[in-house]
Amino acid sequence: QCTYIEIDQVPETYAVVLSRPSWLWGAEMGANEHGVCIGNEAVWGREEVCDEEALLGMDLVRLGLERADTAEKA
Repeated sequence: QCTYIEIDQVPETYAVVLSRPSWLWGAEMGANEHGVCIGNEAVWGREEVCDEEALLGMDLVRLGLERADTAEKA
């Protein structure tokens, strides 16, 4: 269960250390047991946001760290 939507779980995840706000599932930044490090950065654009619930950028940070053993895979 991510912040707003649910996605399928994978058979294996990696240990992570995260910096995250208490109100959401994702993370601002973190590292995993393979030394992969990811940080979140806000990017502003002019496109309208979709009305459907979706993954947040911070959800993607956590998913990348939990599921990838290299930066390229993340």
